[in-house]
Amino acid sequence: MKFGNCCANLEVRVTETIEPSLLKATIKGVDSMGLNRITGSMQVALSASSSGTQMHFEASIEILGKLATLGAVPIRRRTTQAFAEFAQNIQRQFAKELS
Repeated sequence: MKFGNCCANLEVRVTETIEPSLLKATIKGVDSMGLNRITGSMQVALSASSSGTQMHFEASIEILGKLATLGAVPIRRRTTQAFAEFAQNIQRQFAKELS
């Protein structure tokens, strides 16, 4: 993930799955200089609804280092944008499969 001039390599590791309804994962990362760290977790849960399938996505991310101090607002904005793009991509993918 990239924030301005800073780029972080993220590792997402699946920690639990209950097919076809739940996926849990941990998130770890560090910037290219090793000065900032990212840790967190995420969960995706699927459930039946009257219109099809509902997806509940939850993520908790902690950013440590100078980047956290100086860039909290841009990081929050970019992270929100990335997760919105993720949701749109999933919706488009399922729309293609249904047509």
